[in-house]
Amino acid sequence: MGATALPVVQAPVALVNKVELFVEPNRISVDCTQFPQTFFFEAQITTNGPTVVSWQWEASTGAVSDVGDIVFEAAGTQVINDYYQVNGPNDYWVKLHVLAPNEWIEQANFRASCEP
Repeated sequence: MGATALPVVQAPVALVNKVELFVEPNRISVDCTQFPQTFFFEAQITTNGPTVVSWQWEASTGAVSDVGDIVFEAAGTQVINDYYQVNGPNDYWVKLHVLAPNEWIEQANFRASCEP
């Protein structure tokens, strides 16, 4: 009786299945002489299994961060934080761009205004 070859099945790939992005504060109004102002970002990244997530921050001003990696040993949520300074009043946005294992873009808007 001969051995029957079993098909090789690739292990399922864990993916990012949720991203939440928060900006603190999401709106400021200051005296026009009080710039620059700092905004703080928090992203909560959730995966459905163990994986390495590659990500990058992008801002409406054209600023782009270096690519970062975060290792997930199992399914769950991890947090990354950053901050950004703005030099004047405007409507701004920040994006967290997940590059791998799957692409995901989450955006948060924030506003800086001033009174002379």
